[in-house]
Amino acid sequence: MADSDNRNIVRDFVFCDFLGRFRVMHIFGDKKECFIDASSVHLGVGIEESDMRLIPDSVRTYNLDGVTKEVNFCNLEKYCARSLLKKTINELRRKGYEVFIGIEPEFYITKQDGSLMDNKQYMFHVFLNGFEHDLIEKMKQAGFEPTRMHHEVGPSQYEFGFKYADPVTTGDNLIMFKMLVHQLAAKHGLKATFHAKPFDGIAGNGMHVHISVWKDGKNLFADFADGSSYELSEFGKSFTEGILRYAKDMTILFAPDNESYKRLGAGEAPKNICVGLANRSALIRIPKSNCPSGVNIEFRAPNPQVNPYLVFAA
Repeated sequence: MADSDNRNIVRDFVFCDFLGRFRVMHIFGDKKECFIDASSVHLGVGIEESDMRLIPDSVRTYNLDGVTKEVNFCNLEKYCARSLLKKTINELRRKGYEVFIGIEPEFYITKQDGSLMDNKQYMFHVFLNGFEHDLIEKMKQAGFEPTRMHHEVGPSQYEFGFKYADPVTTGDNLIMFKMLVHQLAAKHGLKATFHAKPFDGIAGNGMHVHISVWKDGKNLFADFADGSSYELSEFGKSFTEGILRYAKDMTILFAPDNESYKRLGAGEAPKNICVGLANRSALIRIPKSNCPSGVNIEFRAPNPQVNPYLVFAA
């Protein structure tokens, strides 16, 4: 590639620490990998073993103000949540299973001084100075797109739903989405926060995780018994029971900071380790579906600040 072409490309090496914060190294030139000081990020590494390699694995690109942004999702040579998830998914694939995950991250959009943009409620129509249209365009450029967007329960709070994908891709989608939201909010004179409980007295930010497991082209969560109703199958019930059984042990993964616990138990955030149908206070909800491919379980505890690779692996 010519030097003149390189000047219009910004390459970012990106990974996610154990607490869910994405870390970025800006790369100049054609490096295939780089080393970082792992003792300075939350990976549980001391200074005696701090040199660690970042290895690019998957690339997304989009254009921002005439500059091509190349985002490289990286694996770490050790202590890598993304590699752990890939290993877990590959083991399931060897057994013939395919896991699909869709997510619904929530976030607040505020003015630059941190004050709320509006006092609207659920599904009210609000204009955001073109921010939302810019965001959707960049998402499509980066290789994924939302299924829906709407104003959430909190004032100035929004939710995007993503089309389902394999767990690693969905984890990358979340990191990419958060990067885009922060960049484009700043471009439009706004600020964004994905914190679990950024404001007292109003709704926190959740990230509902929709899960289904397939084999031989069939959704194993769908009960095909009578061919007309698509309820959760025995396989799906067994899968759900496993999450309920180990929910307390997994709490450190889907609630990685103090704000996560302020959110849980408030409003629609789950209060109980149980399964519900219409009950949105349950840890797991079984959404209604009118087709077998749509049968899934909704895990309601995580928030957008989690490390998605650790949560999905668990």
